[in-house]
Amino acid sequence: MEQKRNSYSLRQLARAISDGNASQRKHFGQGTDVYRVYDRFLRSFDLTVDLYADHALVTMYGPCADADEDDIRSCVGSSLRIPSSNVVIKSRIRKSAVTSNDITDIAAQIAGEPLASDDEASGEESDKEEGSAGVALQVHESGIAFGVDLLKRLDTGIFLENQRSRLLVKELAKGRNVLNLFCYTGGYTLFAYAGGASACTSVDTSSFALDMCKANMESNGFASDDFKFVRMDVMEFVKGYDGAPFDLIIIDCPSFSNRHGGRERSFSAQKDHVELITSCAKIMSKRGIIIFRTPLSTFELEKGRLRDLKIMTYTSEMIPKGFTRNSIASKTFVLKAMSEEDKRKMDERRARRDDDICASHRIGGREERIGVRDERRSAYDERAVCRDGRRGQSADRRSGRVGSKAERGVRERSRRFDDGMSDSDRRRDDRPFGRSKPAGRFKSDDDASGRRESFGRRRGFSDGKERNSRRPHSDREKSFGKAGFVRGGKSNGRKASGKFKSEG
Repeated sequence: MEQKRNSYSLRQLARAISDGNASQRKHFGQGTDVYRVYDRFLRSFDLTVDLYADHALVTMYGPCADADEDDIRSCVGSSLRIPSSNVVIKSRIRKSAVTSNDITDIAAQIAGEPLASDDEASGEESDKEEGSAGVALQVHESGIAFGVDLLKRLDTGIFLENQRSRLLVKELAKGRNVLNLFCYTGGYTLFAYAGGASACTSVDTSSFALDMCKANMESNGFASDDFKFVRMDVMEFVKGYDGAPFDLIIIDCPSFSNRHGGRERSFSAQKDHVELITSCAKIMSKRGIIIFRTPLSTFELEKGRLRDLKIMTYTSEMIPKGFTRNSIASKTFVLKAMSEEDKRKMDERRARRDDDICASHRIGGREERIGVRDERRSAYDERAVCRDGRRGQSADRRSGRVGSKAERGVRERSRRFDDGMSDSDRRRDDRPFGRSKPAGRFKSDDDASGRRESFGRRRGFSDGKERNSRRPHSDREKSFGKAGFVRGGKSNGRKASGKFKSEG
């Protein structure tokens, strides 16, 4: 039974991978051979599968109970029609929370020692190589070649989740002076060159990233003296730049990094993004554009401190095909310098907001605040009176009662006293017709007849008899015994025939 269950789960995984590969190949065409084909769709397989030319990278985020690594490697290879030896499996399963009874893991967690896979699962960029042997490949995205390595480092050399943002840069780069901050291996630099950028400056603190960027430029045959590579802290470069203004600034910053200027100069996307964007706006042209992107899932742009810039959000639009919305935590914002028309509209909105604040008694003298308060209170009282009056009139029309509430109460009390009825009976009789309940089952026929008379009186019949209402079970049984089975228990002069005819 266990073997059948495993084979069924593997067949589901194989079908999902093959369908994703066919869909992606049709979507991207011949110019792209690197994309995601499976993104944690099945609960049994918490993993992702990325295709890199004739190789596949499987990243596991959770244990797979239905299969081991050999089964997954064979399944992925057969689904993508590549040898199983070309399938690389990486594990990013967090072990910081003890999931077993291993005394070694428990002791390590109590002592505060890092576990073996914590560094792998952190998601931080690292220049440290994972192993001596690597799997070096050359892949293509939209006809542009990238050098990647599937085993040597935690990252491969290209971020697949940035596919659409790279295409956006290609569309905007024509004739512009581009600044690429946190350039990494130069993905945005390559697409800026392909889009016709007049110049580009790539800045990063990692020498390995800059060497990879230069190698990618050479492999594509891109060569220009106006494309420069600077190894420097991003914040220091932006604050100390005094050259020609940039028309397009790309900020693809990490969520946190302690490698930019040393540990005392660590970078945090949430804390330092306002300072970075403000500094970039000072070296940006009048029609300049800033594309800000960060993988921090909890990131919130502080728009109140960036009032001089027009802010647009394009997070959902930048999710590439093959990725689910939950798998991508990156946030994307586009910021532009405000035009004169935008500034005028912004000033008008701020003026209206200030007027609203004044009306809400937050500013102004004491006499002015008291006068505004009294006016608002009187207006509210008038609206409340009108509203209550309309409600009362509507209720009177529905119930057929007229007069004020006090007058109705006096008349009700006097009528109850004259009739000698109790309050419960009067409340029952005063209920609207639509809320009256038909007669049901009763303990005795006397109770049933009394209830029927009360119901008939509420219906307005003078004789107190019930009309067209449900009759007690005893009456129905009597009529059934006399005339046979007839719908509703009434014979209406007809006689039942056949097997339903009574023998009496």
